[in-house]
Amino acid sequence: VAGAILLLAGFWAAWVSQGGSRSAPIVPDGAQRLIAGVFVVSLAAFGLWAWQSQPVQVDGTPFTAVFSNGEYGYACYRIPSLVRAGDGSLVAFAEGRVENCGDGDGIIRVVNKRSVDNGRTWGPLQVVGEFVDDVGVEHVAQSPTALVDLTDPENPDGNLFLFFNKVGLERGALGAQRVGERSAWLTQSADQGLTWSDPVEVTEQISRPGGRHNWRGQVSAVGHAIQLRGTEAQPVTKDRLFVMAHANMDGVVHNYAFWSDDHGATWEVGGVNPQPWLDE
Repeated sequence: VAGAILLLAGFWAAWVSQGGSRSAPIVPDGAQRLIAGVFVVSLAAFGLWAWQSQPVQVDGTPFTAVFSNGEYGYACYRIPSLVRAGDGSLVAFAEGRVENCGDGDGIIRVVNKRSVDNGRTWGPLQVVGEFVDDVGVEHVAQSPTALVDLTDPENPDGNLFLFFNKVGLERGALGAQRVGERSAWLTQSADQGLTWSDPVEVTEQISRPGGRHNWRGQVSAVGHAIQLRGTEAQPVTKDRLFVMAHANMDGVVHNYAFWSDDHGATWEVGGVNPQPWLDE
C-alpha cells in the first residue's frame, strides 16, 4: 500500500511539474529535475526498507533472530548454544554482554530462550547463569555448553544440563597474569528448559585444578555436548553424557574430555589430547 501511494505521488509530482493539462510547465526545469530526483531516491529507499523488512530466507525457509543486540538491556549476545529438548522444543543459550561485545569486560550473564514451534517464534529471555560475589559485585558468567539426557528412567521426558564458567577477573588478567578465578558450574532443568536448578560448582569433578600439571581455566566446548548411543564393541558408553573441553595445563592449552555414566550424578575426567594449543 505504501509503495502504491509513493508511486502515485511521483506521477502526480511529474504531472504538476508539467503544468497539469496545460501546454506550458508551471514548474521550472531545475525544480522538475529536483522533484524527479527526490522521487527516485524515495522510491529506492522504500524498496530497501521493504526488502530489509522481509525475513531472511534460504531455499524458501525464513530465518528468525533469536538474540538481537540491544534487546533486554544487553549490548551484545555471543557464544550461542542450541539443543532440542525431549518434548521437541528448542532451547537456545548465549552470553548476554551488558556493556559491550568484549570477551571479558564488565558484566556477562548466561541467558536463554525457548521455542515451541520449531524456531518460528521465541519466548521471553531468562537468566540461567550469573556471577555475583559475596559483596554483591557482579562479574562474568560465560561459555554455555548445553546437553540433553533422553534416557534417564527417572525423567522419561528428558533432562537438560548446562555447563558454564564463572570468572572473577577479566579474561586478559586471568590469561596473561595467571591470576584470578575461573570455576565450572552446572545447572539442570527437568521441564524442557522452563525452570532451572540453582547452579552447583563442579570444578573438581570435570577438571584437575592444581596438581601435577597445574590445570587452570577449564572451559567446556562451545556449542553443545552429546549423549552416546554405545556400540557392541563399547557397550559401556551407552547413554554416556560426553563433553569436550579445554584447559590451561602448565601454561599450555590442551583439549580433553569428561563424561557421566549415571545421568549427571557424578562426572569423570578422561584423556588429554597431546596436541598443544587446541582450545574452543
